[in-house]
Amino acid sequence: MKLRLIKTAKELEDVFKVTFLQEGIWQRKEGLINTGDQYPVITNERPVKLQSIQWGFPLYLDDSRKLLRLISQVGIESVLDKPMFANITSNRCLVPLQLGDESTIKYGAGIWDIFTNSEGRYKCFSLLTKQSKEVITRTPYLLTKETYRKWLSEKEFSSEELESLFSVAT
Repeated sequence: MKLRLIKTAKELEDVFKVTFLQEGIWQRKEGLINTGDQYPVITNERPVKLQSIQWGFPLYLDDSRKLLRLISQVGIESVLDKPMFANITSNRCLVPLQLGDESTIKYGAGIWDIFTNSEGRYKCFSLLTKQSKEVITRTPYLLTKETYRKWLSEKEFSSEELESLFSVAT
């Protein structure tokens, strides 16, 4: 999956009524954004700030910390069963998306965490997805304008609350 976001920092700030955590950190990119690239998200730890963080949770081959691959997306139907994503109850984020040729911003749901490598600590996020009507394809799990504020709350969600929220989408 690749993401597309051609809005400028100012346009994103205007849509979400927030500011970037660090000025000049998001530069609009032409084309698609790949796993491993920096991407603007709003975390529930700082719901009034856009942050540019790495897209994709690192999956290591073994204790040597050799990177096997980055996990860019996780299905809502299995996220609660995977230990790697156990922090979904507390570490949620909003992922601005432009789907297809649309210019409007959609509200994608994501999960974030802090990882450590030889260069230090850094934040990453993974996009939540759901089954699409097409057999092979998955689509981002989208929040409405009304539900994204709840998603960004600092409240810790129970598994039951998350299951209830996700059952609406399946």
